[in-house]
Amino acid sequence: MPAIIILWLVASWPIGLALDPARLSKPGELAYLVADLAILLPLALATALALRHGSVQAAVFLVATLGALAYDVTHFAVRTAQEISSGTARLALVAALILLLTGIGIGLRAALRHLGHSRTR
Repeated sequence: MPAIIILWLVASWPIGLALDPARLSKPGELAYLVADLAILLPLALATALALRHGSVQAAVFLVATLGALAYDVTHFAVRTAQEISSGTARLALVAALILLLTGIGIGLRAALRHLGHSRTR
């Protein structure tokens, strides 16, 4: 999962900048970039390390990371949907968003189940 998050960050910003090259000159968009690099990326790395070491906190890191990713993906999809005019491209964006959010939901469910099991031990 952390690799998917890092891949998302690597792919989403160039796509967004290609659609709107002036995106980084807007204070709100610049704040999202800083948040992605200062919050989401470190969370993904902390999650990867916690999962690798079998830490009890891995589920907590995973839930926080997936929540931040869900917010980021939703913002990206809404912003991008406003910029593209093709109905087919919007439909593809919605389908990709549904698939990604479904994956996030499955990850959250697994993390919460793991967290529940670790508390009973």
